[in-house]
Amino acid sequence: MTAFNYFSKANSDGSYDVKLSLDGDPSNGNLNGTFIYKGDPFRVIGYWAAAGSTDDRKYNALCFSGADAASGTVFVAATGTFTMNSDGSWQMQLNCLRVSTNNDHQYGWDGELYSAAPDDPGDDF
Repeated sequence: MTAFNYFSKANSDGSYDVKLSLDGDPSNGNLNGTFIYKGDPFRVIGYWAAAGSTDDRKYNALCFSGADAASGTVFVAATGTFTMNSDGSWQMQLNCLRVSTNNDHQYGWDGELYSAAPDDPGDDF
């Protein structure tokens, strides 16, 4: 199994808009796990493809979808590409959409996710 654990930059209160914790099967590209969007957990399934696994594949990519863990009335879907940084950490560009069957609201989120806390130059002495 391959573990995918990513999160967005921390908000001022220490919370994260997005957290991603997935297990990937390298033999078939299947994914499953948890996607947390603004504190709401979603059970998701999807697929991933590793860079270099075919001649023309230059980037790692994934996609997943699922429903909220509480009621199943809110759905998410996301796609992203990810690469390794020079320090050995990973960085992902993720685009997701969240829709509610309860109130017809749709929310989009796109941004960077990190496998390790990104450096904040403002905290250097």
